[in-house]
Amino acid sequence: MKLAMRSACMMWLLVLIAPLLAEGLHLRAGQNGTNCPVPLPGRFCPKEGAWLDEMIKVDPRPATVFIDIGCNKGTNLVKALERYDPNPGAWSTTAFISALASQGLTNFACGQGPHPAPSVTIRDVGADLSTAARPVGYCVEPMPSTIQGLRAATQQLGYDSAHFRVIQAAAVRQASPGQTVPFPKAGAGEEAFGISHTSPEGTVDVPAMTVDSLSATEHLSHVDFLHVDVEGWDPDVLAGASQTLSVTRYVMFEVHRDIANSPWSSNTLRSVLDFMSQKSFTCYWATNDGSLINMHACWSDAWESEGWSNVACVKNGDPWAPVFQRMR
Repeated sequence: MKLAMRSACMMWLLVLIAPLLAEGLHLRAGQNGTNCPVPLPGRFCPKEGAWLDEMIKVDPRPATVFIDIGCNKGTNLVKALERYDPNPGAWSTTAFISALASQGLTNFACGQGPHPAPSVTIRDVGADLSTAARPVGYCVEPMPSTIQGLRAATQQLGYDSAHFRVIQAAAVRQASPGQTVPFPKAGAGEEAFGISHTSPEGTVDVPAMTVDSLSATEHLSHVDFLHVDVEGWDPDVLAGASQTLSVTRYVMFEVHRDIANSPWSSNTLRSVLDFMSQKSFTCYWATNDGSLINMHACWSDAWESEGWSNVACVKNGDPWAPVFQRMR
């Protein structure tokens, strides 16, 4: 009898302390384990196509709305449209890169590789394309010289402006109608300039907008992809997308806490993650080997000191979410 009671007590004790033991092990793994490495491996130029291929396989429904803030030369947006447009040949990332080159836009921070087209498209996965709507991409870019080259490239290829919309603006946290912000002048296609940067060529005033105002103007009821790459201003852009995030499935943003006088320099990574959690997203470090590291399952304060890196977030409960859970 005593042995049975002792065994029962031990079992209850294990039940009570198991979560604490797990948490302790988890914290140690977060600091030193392979699941949450410090420093981050392969944090430059994430291999986003690895999980995008899997996302389209698990949910072959056509995605229809893509917003790219700080889209620069627009190649990520064209690749998304090529991936999801039910009309074969409507878009070609390869042809678009060639058209950009004819406009002198050849300076890519992350190389496009010999085969830049998406590996998997909506036409490869058995989707019902009979009533599929064509996707629309919004390319928001402030740099005047880049905007000029972008528009010339899309016109050269005859791309429909109703489905590839080039908008010259700088996305911010808050903006009133008609507001402008000074943006540094630089050569066409330059990728390392944001509102916080200075340029020997001076600045030019460009329209200011929020993602929420774009969504309201375009009457967007949902957003499938939101990409943000604005050289230090990502926290403010996400804050200005608060309503849009409620109807967004997937977000990719850049972490650049090393840029002085930018919102990233005054906002912690943890605070941005908390904001995304409040919007029902789970976020992952996006690596260049195609793996994803869950940032909520473990944490290291050392990550606050990481330089240029990228984060991919998926809406909790979305059909795409299991893809992120298994690509670790």
